[in-house]
Amino acid sequence: MKKYLFLFILALTTSAMVHAQRQLEIKELPDKIAYNGEGKDAIVVVAADNIFKLEFSTNLDGERGSLIENQEVEAKGRENEYTLTVNAAKSKGATLIIRCPDYSDLSLRINLSANQAIKYQIDDPLYPDNKPCPVKHKLSGDNFFNTSSYSRARTEYVESLKCWDAQYKAKVDTAEIGRKINDIDTIFRLLKEIEDVEMRLVLNEDYKSLYEKYNRICELNATEDNLKKKREALLTYIGKCVTYTRAADSVFQKNPSSIEVLENYKKIIALGCENSELAKSRIETWNNQSINDTRHVFTYEYEKDNKIGISSGNYNNNWNVSGYFTLHINPNIFDLSRLEDSDTLQTEANISFGWTLKLFRLKDIVPKNSGFFNSGVWLFFGPGATAICKVNPKNSFNLEGNELERFYYHYAFSPEAGLLLKLTIPKRSASQRAGVGLVLRYTYQYRHAFKKEDDLLFGASKNFLGFGLCF
Repeated sequence: MKKYLFLFILALTTSAMVHAQRQLEIKELPDKIAYNGEGKDAIVVVAADNIFKLEFSTNLDGERGSLIENQEVEAKGRENEYTLTVNAAKSKGATLIIRCPDYSDLSLRINLSANQAIKYQIDDPLYPDNKPCPVKHKLSGDNFFNTSSYSRARTEYVESLKCWDAQYKAKVDTAEIGRKINDIDTIFRLLKEIEDVEMRLVLNEDYKSLYEKYNRICELNATEDNLKKKREALLTYIGKCVTYTRAADSVFQKNPSSIEVLENYKKIIALGCENSELAKSRIETWNNQSINDTRHVFTYEYEKDNKIGISSGNYNNNWNVSGYFTLHINPNIFDLSRLEDSDTLQTEANISFGWTLKLFRLKDIVPKNSGFFNSGVWLFFGPGATAICKVNPKNSFNLEGNELERFYYHYAFSPEAGLLLKLTIPKRSASQRAGVGLVLRYTYQYRHAFKKEDDLLFGASKNFLGFGLCF
């Protein structure tokens, strides 16, 4: 009698335990799944929230061999998809048994044809709409956290802790929720610091700090896609700054006036890199080096009585004063060495020197002009001297019967001033070490004879026109 009573009590206890377990719900989905088996297989796909840990078997296992030939699981968001490859020929009258801890077993009759594919969804009828309070808020908090809605996530986590009690210990880990709340507080702090750093980016400050803050948030929340993109963009940005800086500095050490230096430092400034101020300084140095590229001027000078003339000097592209030298001669001067006794001749030579001063450059007027920035107008001025040589025939006499000197020289003081127009051609490559340009030079020269009777001989003034190159 006691034996039967014990068995009866055991049966009641077992029945109560079975009925105390919760029930899962399974339904077939209309999803069409492309599957091309080997002529005898079919597949069963079961999708379920990843909180459900599923195991599969059939009532025929061990009787006619294994009905489930292969099993794979793939995580898709918050769900796991289980793909079961089944021997279709053996599935007649088979029952698929699905087990999950804390839930009653599910039984599903399957009768599959070769190459058939079918999909089911498993869920808890109380999930998610009717979940217990702490579970519901915890899962809601997870969803908000994974979509970077940190304020709403924190509110849900706090609500979960408020309605938690010991009966939910297995379902809700309060320590995990506490860590999540701390992570959100850290993210809030970092986001505020990021905002501050991003504002300081206008002043080209602290990119490394910004990257570290992006990185820390991405470590706290692996689903933070927005900041991941920002982090990668910043890394690319910093990489470009480093690349341009290394290239510019390397060339700058070898050849400060190279065009490659200018191009790379301009890129650094355009990106707003941390070393933009240094880049600006280097560009100024480049300008100071490059302005000497076309300061040397050589021109051919022409005037109707002095058809041969040359002028050479420095016309600095900055505000520094420099100098020049000019020589004008009459072509008749070359006949002096082959004169006959009866020949007469008059020739002229003029020398001058002085100072050069920039009036303006295109860069001073149009700062964005980086190609022809050494083009402009210069002023030059200085003293000069002119000599006229008159050659009389040998044994010639004046009206008074006095013998004339064979060579008679007349002198004049000839100060001058003028303008020089320089049109430079910019350097086109890093290998081109200097620029070159075309030059037009106009000179107005005043003549003051040492002797009054020579005023008509020298004239009051002369006008010279020159053209040549700057380099």
